Amino acid sequence: MRLRLGALSAGLLALWTGGVLCQDNSFRTGTHMVAVYATALDRDGHLVPDLNRNDFELREDGRPVELSLFSNDPQPISVVLLLDMGSSVQPRLRLVREGARQFVSALTPADRAVIGTFNSEVWIRDGLTSNHAELDRVLDTELWPEGGSMLWTAVDRAMAVLSPATGRRVVLALSDGVDICPPRLFGDLCKTFREVRTQAVNQGFMVYGITVAGTLRDNLASRPEIDRRQPTLTQFQYRIALPTDLRDLASDTGGGHFQANQADLGGTFTRVAEELRHQYVLGFVPSRFDGASHEIDVRVKKTGVTVRARKSYLAKANE
Repeated sequence: MRLRLGALSAGLLALWTGGVLCQDNSFRTGTHMVAVYATALDRDGHLVPDLNRNDFELREDGRPVELSLFSNDPQPISVVLLLDMGSSVQPRLRLVREGARQFVSALTPADRAVIGTFNSEVWIRDGLTSNHAELDRVLDTELWPEGGSMLWTAVDRAMAVLSPATGRRVVLALSDGVDICPPRLFGDLCKTFREVRTQAVNQGFMVYGITVAGTLRDNLASRPEIDRRQPTLTQFQYRIALPTDLRDLASDTGGGHFQANQADLGGTFTRVAEELRHQYVLGFVPSRFDGASHEIDVRVKKTGVTVRARKSYLAKANE
């Protein structure tokens, strides 16, 4: 299996001889690398696209490691765009459609995407595509707001769709932050935040979240009789995501989280596309293959620049 890194030069690709990155970003033998995608930001939140290899420092379990791979060339992505189609979306459906269309228009011919929706069921079309006309057709004809909001089950399904892909695998979820999945009806199909978080971190998926203000989550959160710390509520089995859930998932996987108002959904989708186009790829050889999770800490040496990147990787033991 080989890792496709798009526009990397032949010299950089030569660094991968003797070992390749597996699809799930886990490692079994030889000199396999960990791929880390990093977003650099200045104090005002603007992207910093002109850093070089020496500007970065990467630590594994607190110890500095040498970068075996570095590039700031745009890298192709495989992305599932998940759109919350719960009942609360109905008043802003046009804005959701237009915002998602802006994201699709920013994809390059090398990118592949699929659009999924979730409410009381999850629907994700089979097959990633680079055909913008097909993606636009889905946005025009297959968005139907109604029912509940199976957020974590949808993210789990999105990762399953992305599993065969190589390189960056991104889940971009637009949500009101409420997960409604009655276990009495759906049983094990109802995934929890903890399950999704573990899978995303261990298998190297990148998650971006856009939470829209003024929606069902805010209304539920304002009700004093609801304790959001409880995993289930009443006979309907509401799982109400804490405001930090989607943000924490994005942070742990090296993605990003944005709180958007309804009028600026298009701008928020465009910002996500811009970030994905200006990420650095860093590679290093793991120190050991022990079947455990290891911490990653990526820093930029320049003053006033911060970086977002995945925080851990799973090093599978030799088999």
